[in-house]
Amino acid sequence: MTDHIDTNGRVLVGYDGTSAAHHAVLWAAEEAVHRQQPLVVLMAHDILPTGTVRSGAAAAASVAVPTIQEADRARLDALEVELGGSCLDLDMSTEYVVGPAAPHLLARTAEPGLVVLGGRSRGLLGTSILGGVADAVVTGARGPVAIVPECDAAGDTVVVGIDDDGASAAALRYAYAEAQATGTSLELLHCVDLHPEVPTTNALAVAPPAGQDVVGVAREDLHGVVATVRRWGDVEVTGRVELAPSHRALVAASGVARLVVVGTRGRGNLAGLVLGSTSRQLVRSARGPVVVVPPVEE
Repeated sequence: MTDHIDTNGRVLVGYDGTSAAHHAVLWAAEEAVHRQQPLVVLMAHDILPTGTVRSGAAAAASVAVPTIQEADRARLDALEVELGGSCLDLDMSTEYVVGPAAPHLLARTAEPGLVVLGGRSRGLLGTSILGGVADAVVTGARGPVAIVPECDAAGDTVVVGIDDDGASAAALRYAYAEAQATGTSLELLHCVDLHPEVPTTNALAVAPPAGQDVVGVAREDLHGVVATVRRWGDVEVTGRVELAPSHRALVAASGVARLVVVGTRGRGNLAGLVLGSTSRQLVRSARGPVVVVPPVEE
């Protein structure tokens, strides 16, 4: 197995001061240790977003900016002290930028490593900030992005969704390297939806052709993939065919796995990733950490 986690990369986590983001930072710190990579905590604060400063209020707002920045940096300092006092052998740094978070985080997905974001949460001003950021970053990412909801991973298995058309190839390589780095097992999950409610282009859920033993074919194909992956190294690899819509099966798996990994379908006309219904619903409904892996760019 030549695909492994590049120790020259880094784990970068977005932080906005919320409890959800704090939980994501703690997860990212452990991930950085497993990957033997440094941790970078990035805080981006759009202090004066366009259209929010009314006429006559600009002077007062400009006076408040240094105070806001000072409070932000104090949060980062406290976070660094907290993680520095933990038992983790962690190489950590922080970055602070003024401006919207999504463009900064999106640009960093092109660098080697992993970008980590918390799940949907209420921001410091009571608005749903991080959810929108996560949607934008996952959709346009050029590298793996982890979405970490505010709950603990329940198991010790890495689960990866497997499809028929090669879109999951990069996700499979990533999932194997993750299982190898964390000393956990790997489960390949392939879904067969025998009764699709609506027509779908989602290759993770196979619609059954008339007169064909789709379940038998799926199990045979998956058996071959499992046999191939087992030859990559010493990771314990199993496979499972689930008779259910793929998004439901993967969301359920996220509640009992250490991590769920899914692939994307390449870039659309607007240079955004084609997530499909499975990846999109999984990211928004996951009960545990999820990593979305785009295809390798040539």
